[in-house]
Amino acid sequence: MSAPDDNESEPHAETSVFFSYSRQDQAQALPIIQAIEAAGYSVWWDGMLEGGTSFLETTEAALERAKAVVVLWSRHSVTSHWVRDEATSGRERERMIPLTLDGTMPPLGFRQVQVIDMRGWHKAPEAFDDLSRGLAKLHDRDYSPPDRRGPAPTGANVEAGGLSRRTAMLAGLGLGTVGVLGVGGFYALRSSGPNIRDKGLAILPFENNVGDPAYDYLAQGLSSSIRDALAMNNVLRIVARSSSHAVAKEAIGAQAIAERLNVSHILEGRLERGPEGLQLTTSLVDAKSAFQRWVGSLDYAEDQVIALRDQIVTRVVSTLASEAESGPRTGRGDATNPEAFLEFLKGNERLISAATLASIQDARRNFERAIALDPDFARAHGWVSEIYMTLGAYATETDMAKALLDQAEASARKAVDLAPDDALLHAILGTVLQTGRVDIGGAAEPFARAAELGLNEASGLSRYAIFLMSSGQTKAAIDQAITARALDPLNAAASETLGLAFFADRQYEAAVRAYRTALSFQPDRYSTRARLASALIFNGQVDDGAAECAREKNLMERYPCDAYVATRLSDTAAAAVALDNLIATFGDAGAYQQAQIQADMGALQQAMETLLKAESLKDTGLSLAGFDPALDPLRGREDFKALLVRLGMTD
Repeated sequence: MSAPDDNESEPHAETSVFFSYSRQDQAQALPIIQAIEAAGYSVWWDGMLEGGTSFLETTEAALERAKAVVVLWSRHSVTSHWVRDEATSGRERERMIPLTLDGTMPPLGFRQVQVIDMRGWHKAPEAFDDLSRGLAKLHDRDYSPPDRRGPAPTGANVEAGGLSRRTAMLAGLGLGTVGVLGVGGFYALRSSGPNIRDKGLAILPFENNVGDPAYDYLAQGLSSSIRDALAMNNVLRIVARSSSHAVAKEAIGAQAIAERLNVSHILEGRLERGPEGLQLTTSLVDAKSAFQRWVGSLDYAEDQVIALRDQIVTRVVSTLASEAESGPRTGRGDATNPEAFLEFLKGNERLISAATLASIQDARRNFERAIALDPDFARAHGWVSEIYMTLGAYATETDMAKALLDQAEASARKAVDLAPDDALLHAILGTVLQTGRVDIGGAAEPFARAAELGLNEASGLSRYAIFLMSSGQTKAAIDQAITARALDPLNAAASETLGLAFFADRQYEAAVRAYRTALSFQPDRYSTRARLASALIFNGQVDDGAAECAREKNLMERYPCDAYVATRLSDTAAAAVALDNLIATFGDAGAYQQAQIQADMGALQQAMETLLKAESLKDTGLSLAGFDPALDPLRGREDFKALLVRLGMTD
């Protein structure tokens, strides 16, 4: 049997744009980088360097591969020898596209090519059109400027991993597209969550022992698919992928893993070559005794891959949940075409490890091929919805963002129609309506249906918790977030969602503990420092809050944090500077954050006017308005109460 073709000729599989800039300009450079990625190019910039990699070798390789070298000149970068060296490479290969961030002209020797002025580019998109034309020419593509007869586009704030404000919020939901979990240690969580040890199961990532990395996606994908199928059985408690994979990286035994994850059993597996072809060997381990409850090998054949998954699921269920149904709970909406199922596995693995928009687009193509082969494959439609939500968050054009959101909603509704008993798909639809449409009332029905069916996955529970916060049900939100963290104890996102739930309920000390737990797993997690700082500040610990705020990299959340500190120190000038910085950096894209600062400063009429602007822009930050303590000074106003009613947060 031939190896699976997982090295397809995708158009954005390798870096095509090298972005050179000064680290001092990173906050202004990131939205431009993300806009280039949103246009369909794979961008290399130094924020993509991983720990332990060689800076020089990695940078030189990316520079040599690039079809375009975009150089962002500024008062900082003109003095950088690194930027000059990178620009020289681009100039000599006739691949350089020079930009000016602040009106600074390139140094002598780099002025042969016309410089594109990017000052205020998010409000004057013709500058990005010029950049797009240059990129298209160097990639042998055609370019036509988009129709801008609608509202002018707004800027987007992104992190090193590529998160805009909306996707930063989605990060708290534990979605697969929001980055890779970094685990630096274990924090004891069991005492603060429900006991899932009884019928608790961790599915470790299956090993690829075939000797060919082309099968990695198959080994990993099968373990993920088995996990997803078992999570649909409400009798079992299935630990989420992120925590299972994190603990599997440690050289510890079954009993130690079970203790870390608070489970009674562990499912292990390995894909290997047998006498007559590939085999998948799986074993169910009793964590208390470390003995195998059973072990078995199944022959692998592409046309029987779905049946293979179902056999393993059935055996696990029959062993651990005798009072439940003896077979896998699939039914309407499950994959029936093996080729489509394999495309889905490829896309899912790509999506989980995605580091750029280009890799997310690659995953989308896998899912769309799966749908073309199996139009009734509900979860493929659901995962496409997730991707369209993410792409919409990155879009710099208002019309494009709306079109992507429309596609996200259509795909989510299709998924629910195909699989009306899949709780997670209802939660995905609810997230589209809540976070994408800022329609809390409209999201109530799909979330209610998800809860009725029984959410048993950490991702779905976190989504539901976020919805409950937005609709004012903060105690219930805490319960859901605690259960989500119990199912995903080593995931920073799960702890952050719990922190937000405590924050919404004004339990600031508990919020601080949860946020610190998230940061113990992922110290550089985007936005979490500012959220921790806000909890400290509103709890009266202003100095501690200021120290955490100073470490936040997301300026969209850093500036309000700075303003909260200044207001409590009676430094109105510093608070005003923070507001001015926010407006200058993000414009209307930060409307909700502007209102936070204004309300906290006591400029209530101005804050209310800004919130109404945010409403007209469908600013996703408004989903926090129901519980945000920064807006507490507005809660007695009739126009604020009316806004909450329109958003579906109150009756």
